[in-house]
Amino acid sequence: MNMKLLVAAFVATIPCSAFAATTLPDACGNAAVKFDVKTEKNATAPSSPDSSNARVVFLEALNKPGNVLVKPTVRFGLDGVWVGAVKGNSYFTVSLPSGEHHVCAAWQSKFNTYRKNVGLAALNVEPGKTYYVRYKVDLIGTENGAAAITDLAPINEDEARFLLKTSELATSTASQ
Repeated sequence: MNMKLLVAAFVATIPCSAFAATTLPDACGNAAVKFDVKTEKNATAPSSPDSSNARVVFLEALNKPGNVLVKPTVRFGLDGVWVGAVKGNSYFTVSLPSGEHHVCAAWQSKFNTYRKNVGLAALNVEPGKTYYVRYKVDLIGTENGAAAITDLAPINEDEARFLLKTSELATSTASQ
C-alpha cells in the first residue's frame, strides 16, 4: 500500500474533535489563557467587602480517591474575562460592582475530555455583601485514568465557611 494513502487512511480515523479548539461560553475568557497557580496554607479568612462593592469568593471543592493524583486547575471567568484560577481545594476572592454577573468555571487541561468540564451560573450581587461560588469536582478512578463529575453553584455562607477551613488561598498568574 502506498505510504501516503496509509497515512491518509490513519488520519481519517481520528475524530475531528481531536483537532478542534475548545469553544468556551461567553461568560468565560480567552481559551488560550493559561494560569500558573500557587497555594498558601493557613491563610487568613477572606476580608469583608468595602461598602461600594460585593466580594465573591471562588472555591474549588475536590473529592478524589487516594489512587488518583490529579489536582485540576480550574479557571474562573466573569462576564467574559478570566479573573483567576484555583488548584485542588483552594480559593481566591474578587471585588465586583453591584448587578448581574455571568460566571464561568472551566478546567485548564491539555486533554480535551477535561476541557469540556465547564460550569455556568448567573450571580446578582449587592454592595457590601459576600457571595460564595463553589466548583465541585468529584474524581472517580477508572482503569483508564480518572473520570470527573463537576458542578458550579453559588453556596450559602455556612457551607462556604466549612470549605474554607480545609482550603488554601490560591494566587494565580495568567499567560498565553
